[in-house]
Amino acid sequence: TYTSSCPVSAGYAKYPLIDRSHELKMPLTLVYGEHDFMTPETGFEIRRRAPHAELFIVPAAGHHPYATHSHLFHDAVLH
Repeated sequence: TYTSSCPVSAGYAKYPLIDRSHELKMPLTLVYGEHDFMTPETGFEIRRRAPHAELFIVPAAGHHPYATHSHLFHDAVLH
């Protein structure tokens, strides 16, 4: 179970992508940190709507897995 400690709603940023994710034809790679304040529920919903999307959760990472766990982030993006 993921919980969010984000004090500000990220709804404005996430909903436009959710609504049109099925229209995007390019590969989609969604990367979340296991302890990210931005919970991956949005990513799961995008993957449901756009079956070509891939979702990766970087273990033990926060909001910036590209900086703190770069080798795992790169593995996810370049797989």
